[in-house]
Amino acid sequence: GKNKDAVHTLKRALESKTVKVATSSDIVGVSYAMALKNVYAIALGMCDGLGYATNTKALIITLAIQELREVLPKLGGHAETAITLAGIGDIFVSGVSAHGRNRTFGERLVSAKTRDPVSLGLGTVEGIEAAKAVRNILSKKKIRAPLIKTVAQCLSATSDFERPLIKFIERLAL
Repeated sequence: GKNKDAVHTLKRALESKTVKVATSSDIVGVSYAMALKNVYAIALGMCDGLGYATNTKALIITLAIQELREVLPKLGGHAETAITLAGIGDIFVSGVSAHGRNRTFGERLVSAKTRDPVSLGLGTVEGIEAAKAVRNILSKKKIRAPLIKTVAQCLSATSDFERPLIKFIERLAL
């Protein structure tokens, strides 16, 4: 929020011994980071479904943070939001936790005949619509975001949903 007094009052009200609250004045950046962590979590789940090593997931997380740092300022947010709890923190939790719906969706998508979350035993998977919406925004603004684009391609495929991600990782030059 922009009102520091209100933000700190809310922070004090929500915090406890086991719950800590981080604050930010970057409303736009945090909003985009919250949506994009779900897109990145799908990619991380696909890595699990493909049986890729933890090193590959570390690579995807690193690329996601780099991409987020580049994309956020072009969308009106702050680059440094990518390295806060709203960025790397949420990407890590959403993309690594066995309980993450978006990660689980990506994992199940690899061997699936459908991309319908309900058919895959899931309910809401926010990353599906987020990938489409953000890809459209980035395309209109001519902003390059190869990992987001790749996940969107996986989600628009009619079969072999994992192929765009496999090709993306194979083409990487580090």
